[in-house]
Amino acid sequence: MWLDDLRYSLRVLRHAPLTTITIILTVALGIGATTAVFSVVNAVLLRPLPYVDPGRLVWVAERNDKLNLPTFSTSGLNFQSWLADRGPVESLGAVGYATYNLLDVGEPEQLNGGTLTASVFGALGLVPVAGRTFIPADQQLGAAPVAMISAALWHRRYGADPALLGRAIHLNGTPYTLVGIAPAALNLISPGDVWTPMAFDPAKEKRLSHLITAIGRLRDGVTLQQAQLGMDAVARRVGEQFPEVKDWGIRLVPFPEWIVPDQVRTVLLLLLFAVLTVLLIAAANIANLLLARALRREQEVALRATLGASRGRVLRQLLIESLVLAAIGGILGSVAAFVTVRAAGAALPPNLLPVSDIGMDGKVLAFALSLSLVTGLLFGLVPAWQIASSPVSGVLRASGKSALGGGRRKLRNGLATAEIALAAALLVVAGLLLQSARHLGRVELGFDPGHLLTFQVSLPGAKDPTDTRPFGFYRDLVPALAAVPGATGAAVSSGVPFGAGNYTATPVHPVGASQFAPDDALTIDWRLASPEYFRVMGIPLLRGRGFTEADEAGAPPVMLVSRSMAEKFWGDADPLGRAVQRVADDKTFTVIGVVGDVRLNALNQQTPTMYFSTAFRLWPLMDVVVRTSGEPESVLADVRRRIHSLDPGLPISNVRPMTSWVAASGAQPRLDAGLLAVFSALALVIATLGIYGVLAHSVAQRTGEIGLRMALGAPRGRVVRELLREGMIIGGIGIALGLAGALAAGPVLKGLVFGVTTYDVATMALVSVLLAAVTLVACFVPARRAARVDPAISLRNA
Repeated sequence: MWLDDLRYSLRVLRHAPLTTITIILTVALGIGATTAVFSVVNAVLLRPLPYVDPGRLVWVAERNDKLNLPTFSTSGLNFQSWLADRGPVESLGAVGYATYNLLDVGEPEQLNGGTLTASVFGALGLVPVAGRTFIPADQQLGAAPVAMISAALWHRRYGADPALLGRAIHLNGTPYTLVGIAPAALNLISPGDVWTPMAFDPAKEKRLSHLITAIGRLRDGVTLQQAQLGMDAVARRVGEQFPEVKDWGIRLVPFPEWIVPDQVRTVLLLLLFAVLTVLLIAAANIANLLLARALRREQEVALRATLGASRGRVLRQLLIESLVLAAIGGILGSVAAFVTVRAAGAALPPNLLPVSDIGMDGKVLAFALSLSLVTGLLFGLVPAWQIASSPVSGVLRASGKSALGGGRRKLRNGLATAEIALAAALLVVAGLLLQSARHLGRVELGFDPGHLLTFQVSLPGAKDPTDTRPFGFYRDLVPALAAVPGATGAAVSSGVPFGAGNYTATPVHPVGASQFAPDDALTIDWRLASPEYFRVMGIPLLRGRGFTEADEAGAPPVMLVSRSMAEKFWGDADPLGRAVQRVADDKTFTVIGVVGDVRLNALNQQTPTMYFSTAFRLWPLMDVVVRTSGEPESVLADVRRRIHSLDPGLPISNVRPMTSWVAASGAQPRLDAGLLAVFSALALVIATLGIYGVLAHSVAQRTGEIGLRMALGAPRGRVVRELLREGMIIGGIGIALGLAGALAAGPVLKGLVFGVTTYDVATMALVSVLLAAVTLVACFVPARRAARVDPAISLRNA
């Protein structure tokens, strides 16, 4: 019986090819877009993390309510104290950031990675691809140096040679015995290709120096709330023992919340909502199309009923037709989604999402199948019920006229109104994000990104303040690069704006009179900069002087501050000669100059910043900038030669023009706004077709009535105006409902917009005018057709 219904459905659909193709393509478009977005949501938000029992894993962050730091990195000495008194945490591990110069077979290569405690692998439940992980003996001071590398590096550089295990690889000029190949899951918490054991030297550690990340696994059966209370007690005991950290507490953050930032989560859910909205509009449009088709099939259904077919049998037959349409559209949509996801994975900027393995797995395919089924029921049930429930005698007497015309007209108008409402809400959201992206593209950066080449250099000895060789290297490097043909200047910094891994912040106290009480502390971003940095970057010196080579270790500690930091600490008072004290080491720095504000970490925020001289301190990994007279890449070959003339084995990494960093910082908001704009355009087109269909069907049903009215003297203009009014009422109600929905979504959008409010009147007015105009055009075509009705012909056919 079911096979008979299926065969009959295919014959019916084949006899209406235009309608069938239209419905299938509409479903394929909606299912494809929704499945593609869901595949990203699944990979980032729904797929379990690649660890054993990930629900018990937490980021063990430090917090300081007085400094307004809800989460912060961890002090190495505090971590040691937690190990001795871990409370509800079963195991604790620590991760530090590091860079390594790999100097063995092939070209020298600079690699990112980290230092790890041996307990990290046990806490995560990770096993190596080959070899072993670190053991506690590896992290003892004076232990033989060992390392692990990623499987990607193992394959790329060494051809996955198993004999490499147990041999030495040269990192930062030191031979390390390779003991294992790390699993890819390690990259979620410590991105890179090389890892070495983390060794703590209490004599060199400072309890207020927050440089590592701690992770933990909760004891079995302990809830997050119970664990938080337990770790609060641990923090209090540590604070009582070491008063300098009495204001520092502990905050446990579940792994999913740590790995996926709130803004990424919000954007993905917003995009999923947007494509589901498009799918709902498409389903409503298809339902309207099927309702229009129902008029032509009432006679067929009524005849089948008189021949003995039950209402349930008729309803089942009609639902099977809808499900067949949805199934075909779903298959095409799934194929389109697969192709789209593959293409997007290759085209999207790296590191745009927390995970990289986006794909179509079983869960995504099950979602597409379920969505197709629900969509088929959604657009098929109401029309099928309308047809199946039509009174047989009334239909047969109507001789082609709908027996339920009035009720069906209200239903179709309601569906069209819903389409416009959903499209309006989506258009407003897209408009707000497009405006935000436009504002972000026009912000004052505070520096000139044009004609700047940037790259990173790692000198391992720079971590040791007693090693003077790195200072000498950079003193020689800057003038050597400035003398490269085509270069107009060079400089060194601990982090260029929007660069890789350049976020540094530290709490400081004002010394003397300021906007704050003497015991208040604020956490401020800081950078190291060479004397030439501000000129090369195009950052203006507003007051005082810049750095000189005399501002080195042993000289009075000095600093430059940005304008916003000067205003934050001292208001309108002269900041020159003022001082601040670092909480971490109680060192006091005097302000010698004020420079312009720079957007360092994000386009949507201007960051108060302190600058310290590279003659005073260096990071192991430093950013180098070279200003050029032409294209930045044109000097790269000469730059490499100059660097290798100073150190033949020194690799450089992250070679990019500054404009590339700026563009990457705005990639996420531009992508979000672009996708929403595309989905909104689809919604607008489908909703417009929906209103057109409603009016066109209304004209077709009322041809006789319209002809009679015109035969009795009604002007054609009045007929047009009435039909236009009918369509505009549908559009007006839909627009009003859509604007109300967009206003309700304001709190969700608050963190995603920049330079515009979530209730921006101009955006809402523009969307209203656009939808009103589109609705008017959609209504005008069927209204004009009605005005051309020949009264004599329509009366003969009535």
